Amino acid sequence: MQQTGIARARAARPRTAEESVQARQQTASIRNRQRRTVAAAVKMEGMWGARRRNMGGMP
Repeated sequence: MQQTGIARARAARPRTAEESVQARQQTASIRNRQRRTVAAAVKMEGMWGARRRNMGGMP
């Protein structure tokens, strides 16, 4: 895998505490956003799935 210059530089020098905190917050926010969207999608699908099953022969 080819590393970019930025990644190499970042790997070369240790990260400061501030940078690591920022990175952690970023990943956490991304993860939370994903979880929220997944939960919403499941809720929608659950509702519609139940309706589809219950409707039977009706269009």
